[in-house]
Amino acid sequence: ATYAKKIDASYSLIDWNNMSSVQVYNLHRALGHVYPLLTQWNGVKVKLHNITLDTSHQCRSEQSMNNADQLNSDVGKQSTQHLSSALSFLSGAQSTTPTKRTAVETERTSGEPGLVTFDKENKVIRIKCIDGKSVLCSQITVSGKKKMSAVDFSNGFICKVKNEKERRFVNLDKQFMSVEKS
Repeated sequence: ATYAKKIDASYSLIDWNNMSSVQVYNLHRALGHVYPLLTQWNGVKVKLHNITLDTSHQCRSEQSMNNADQLNSDVGKQSTQHLSSALSFLSGAQSTTPTKRTAVETERTSGEPGLVTFDKENKVIRIKCIDGKSVLCSQITVSGKKKMSAVDFSNGFICKVKNEKERRFVNLDKQFMSVEKS
């Protein structure tokens, strides 16, 4: 018999410099019910709960494409891409789907991975990934605090950071890593 590796909390670390929005979403789907995804905000460990893909910008960039055949092909790939495998990160498989960049998409991708903004309309935080797309998170747990909504995180943490470039999640240092559930 072949045995799989034991999954522990170290698999839930987000690498903002290498993971696309789909990879972050798939990681959440695979592990979020056991180990919330871990990242770091200004030196403090943060757990992300209720992560979804941001589809609001997808519609705008699709409207800017002129070729209808290309549009249909891209939509089909994007709608099934995140369903391919929630556990593909275990084998180290990386998504190699080529993308064409339009002017709208280039504008949308400006900003560093991990950049955090608050979406007042949807009451979620939007986190930029390496592919320029974002994931949305509605609940956050800051180390030493109770689980809070995105609104509370925005009011208590995001708004206190004056420099916009510092409003970002960074990869969690190994020193903060401790094996714990939820």
